[in-house]
Amino acid sequence: MVHVTSAWQRKCWPPESWRVVIEHLQQRTQMPVVLTGGTTEWEQKLCSEIAEGMSGVINLGGKTSLRGLMAVAALAEVVFTVDGFVSHLAAAFKRPCMTLFGPTNVNHWHASSPLTCAVFPGDAPGAYKGRKMADITTQVMLARTESWLKEINFQA
Repeated sequence: MVHVTSAWQRKCWPPESWRVVIEHLQQRTQMPVVLTGGTTEWEQKLCSEIAEGMSGVINLGGKTSLRGLMAVAALAEVVFTVDGFVSHLAAAFKRPCMTLFGPTNVNHWHASSPLTCAVFPGDAPGAYKGRKMADITTQVMLARTESWLKEINFQA
């Protein structure tokens, strides 16, 4: 599961970055990706932009109820999301979850556990002022994804 939106647009990662990571996940896991996002027009547009032309991506952006989103999170092998309630759903369902943090304080909002991973720009998780999601490069994200999947012994 890849959940790409938050109620705050400034917490969203660029679509081209998500596309690179999704392609990597598909190659790494040989699994389809369920893409989810909110129901507002801009959230649905972001999901469509990410999913456009990508085979193996099931775009449910803006098409799920809360119950449906909970079901997707509960059944996901692994969850990738921006900082928001989906990371907390994943934690509640004990699903491995990597969460991207930009303009929020990781120390306040990350539910740390052996199954979770926080990705943020720079070296200090609490130093959130002035940070932007775009400050997380795809290279950093791909490297962190690989090391985290190994840490949690993820086998596709």
